[in-house]
Amino acid sequence: MVRVGEEVKQSISLKNKGPYEITANFQFERPQKSKANPSDVFTITPQRQNITPTEKAAAVT
Repeated sequence: MVRVGEEVKQSISLKNKGPYEITANFQFERPQKSKANPSDVFTITPQRQNITPTEKAAAVT
């Protein structure tokens, strides 16, 4: 649970188990009726990353 005004950092790990290089790309989509922009509240770093099959897990924060 995250409370209003509280800053929280979460990390995930991405690993490529396939034979080909992949690109992970993160972006927010705003619902048409919503005035709020998720990019104003959330930050994803890095937003785009290439992950090779033999590379260790890539961290996204």
